[in-house]
This record gives sequence, C-alpha cells and structure tokens, in this order.
Amino acid sequence: MPQMTMLNKLAEFHRLSDQRLREAGAEVYEDAWDDRNNRKHKLRRKLIREEVDELIEAMCFEDREAVAKELADVLYVVLPVAFIFDIPIQEVFNRVHDNNMLKLNNATIREDGKILKDPNHPKVVLGDLFET
Repeated sequence: MPQMTMLNKLAEFHRLSDQRLREAGAEVYEDAWDDRNNRKHKLRRKLIREEVDELIEAMCFEDREAVAKELADVLYVVLPVAFIFDIPIQEVFNRVHDNNMLKLNNATIREDGKILKDPNHPKVVLGDLFET
C-alpha cells in the first residue's frame, strides 16, 4: 500500500473531523477571497500564530524533540491554506526553490547571514498557475 503524503493525511483529518478541505479540481469549499474575515479564516490565522510561537519557543530551548513536534504542528495548520485558496503548493514550492537556487549566482550575504538576491533577479512566475 502506498504511503500517504502529508497533504493526503491533512485532507483525511479534515474530512474525518467534519472540516472538509476542497478536493483537487473541485470548487473551493468556501469563498476564500471574499470571506477572509469569517470564523474559519480567523481561527486558521490564530492557529498559525500559536503554532509558530510554540515552534520559536521550542527552538529557544534547543529541544530537538519539541522542535520536531512543533514544526509538524506548523505544517498541520499552514498546509491546508493551499487547499482553501486552491494553490498547487508543490508546484509553487518547486518554482520558488528553483528561483532561490538561481539567486545564489549573484547573491550577497547580509551581516546576519541572510542571502540577498541581486536587485535584477527575476521574480518567481506563478500567475499561469491561477489563470482560468
């Protein structure tokens, strides 16, 4: 039996908890753009903030097990946003990754270690993923 992906497992959890996420190719289960202040979106934003704060706290204590758990919790609340807004997250990630790899060619490193792209570095192209 093939292993379930993270996205499949999240869809399973939401289906079984009666918090359905949209299926690939289906209509968005809620009007994601016009109703960003509805109860579900407010809860999603609150959960994301809480889980990121818990991850940061675990990182401060240098507790690998806690960091691993909190990182999974962040993914658990962030990845469903891709379903809600009908975002093909794997393809988006691939394109952002490819663009980040390109920026290494002419990047400078800021004092704190952040890699800065060249001002002429091309932007990631995602618009074609959302054309209807």
